[in-house]
Amino acid sequence: MKRRWYAAIFLAAMALVLLALWLVRTYVAVQFARSYFQSHGVASSVEIGELGLSGVSARFALGPAEVPEISAERIELHFDPLRWLPYVTEVRLVHPVVRARLDDSANLTLGSLQNWIDSLRRQQGKSRYVSDDLAVSLRGLRLLLATPAGPLDVGGDVELRKGVPVSLALTAQPAHIHYRDADVTLTAASLAHDRKAETLVARFAGTVKMPSSEAQQVQAEANSKGFRWTMAGNQLSIAAPFVSLHMTAASATAGQVLTAPQLDVTLRNLSAASGEEGLGGAADISVSARVGLDVSLTALQNADRPLANALRQNLKHLTMNFAGHAERRDGMIRLASHEPLHVSGARGGVLDISALTLSGGPDSLHAALDAELKGPNIPPVKVTIKDLLWSGGGFTSQANFSSRFNFAMLRGVDLAGSTDPDGDVRALSARAQPVGTRADL
Repeated sequence: MKRRWYAAIFLAAMALVLLALWLVRTYVAVQFARSYFQSHGVASSVEIGELGLSGVSARFALGPAEVPEISAERIELHFDPLRWLPYVTEVRLVHPVVRARLDDSANLTLGSLQNWIDSLRRQQGKSRYVSDDLAVSLRGLRLLLATPAGPLDVGGDVELRKGVPVSLALTAQPAHIHYRDADVTLTAASLAHDRKAETLVARFAGTVKMPSSEAQQVQAEANSKGFRWTMAGNQLSIAAPFVSLHMTAASATAGQVLTAPQLDVTLRNLSAASGEEGLGGAADISVSARVGLDVSLTALQNADRPLANALRQNLKHLTMNFAGHAERRDGMIRLASHEPLHVSGARGGVLDISALTLSGGPDSLHAALDAELKGPNIPPVKVTIKDLLWSGGGFTSQANFSSRFNFAMLRGVDLAGSTDPDGDVRALSARAQPVGTRADL
């Protein structure tokens, strides 16, 4: 009887102890968390909401109490229910706020948390308490980013798997950005990416100013289907069968005022990867553009009014189309046209540039092309340029040209000639032909 009595007392006592431990488990968890972060020199505030076998929920803030680097209204840790020890398979953060700094080298740091984060990176092996396939979601994220160009306020939703973004939906608040010679007034910007659907959409709206150019009310959108990217160490690789860019502006200034410029670029079979020489890659490219240009051509008006009017009227509305293959390898760029670069004016003027090739690097550029200009009241001109070389010292090239010239006192004169590699004319011939009169435009 006594043994049974002792056994009953022992079981009751154990139950009380277990009940007490269960009741104080939240306090123990909070103290453990605070002790852990304190040992790493990180100020913390943790409030456990729920603590069970299937997971944990809490509020937390890491960093100074006034402006913590990371905080969240709610964090949820979900455990694998088939394991005895806690094994985190999913982390959910609701309304997290992250304060970070981005330097000139694109290094991201988190203030007082950086030493702790660096220590985590130095740890070898994997954690026995965290899944290799860990899923992390940030809902209602607010990222306050300090950059050399100015502060940025970005919000949205992010989903990660194994530390890699699988879904992004981010929006930037209006901001003023000044970086080196560029001054940007950001009206709106967004980025949406779904890795499973292989889609990417980026949008920008704002004004861009440079020392020698300016674009007002810019609207740009990049869209890609089949977009894939991978990370191997520090190397980023990108592949996409199709990427489109559509960009418009109310006006642009680059020496002259360009009215209603519009640019459309399509990339096909894009492949790119980062390396020691920066980002390299290749793609088939097609470009179409529209722009208006109003120039006075005062000097030409005094010398040849019909020619000046023809050029001025054509320049008021220009369209351009081009298709070719572009690539960048080992710091060198190469471009070859598949179709002539075709420029047409509002009054029938046409410029065709065929057999266009470009190659070179930051210090020099080689080019070759055939060009033909024609149109009503515009002298027909044909030019073939070989071995055009641009370098810090200027241009050198070999060229052949011909024209039926109607300018000033030269009427109905066929001109033909060529230049040597230094650009000096080495041969020139002229032949007069009967020419009719032209009415002013």
